[in-house]
Amino acid sequence: MTGSQGEMRGALELAPTASRIVLVLAAILLARIGSRYIVDPVGAMAADGITLHSVRAMAVARVGLGAFPLAIAIFALGSVFASRALMAATSLIATVMVTALVVRVVDIAFDGGLDANRAPLAGESVFLILSVVALVWNSANRWTFGRAERD
Repeated sequence: MTGSQGEMRGALELAPTASRIVLVLAAILLARIGSRYIVDPVGAMAADGITLHSVRAMAVARVGLGAFPLAIAIFALGSVFASRALMAATSLIATVMVTALVVRVVDIAFDGGLDANRAPLAGESVFLILSVVALVWNSANRWTFGRAERD
């Protein structure tokens, strides 16, 4: 193996670490979002100018805006410790972020509000990019090492 091949192999071996970093960061973000809506749905919604007028509305906010992000955070964090789950969990984060981006962009197109959505757009875009980079890096790692083992 030449020096450049060794350097390439070393860089590719860092791919799982990249996925783990993305997953930990996404887990922190999603846990913060989820816990905010679980602990104080009225206050969390009020920050966006939304009011909840019934016990049922609070339950819907807790489940829809709290439990789902928290569940994804738990899955992402658990996957950090299971090498076989890294690609699936990173794919889940990428899917969540691209879905959020598409819905947000469609919402902006229909209802306006670009200024109010700049921060979430930026955050979702960053996590999408990080997730895709980690996925491509891991795919290159798997393809290269899988091929090397067959050769």
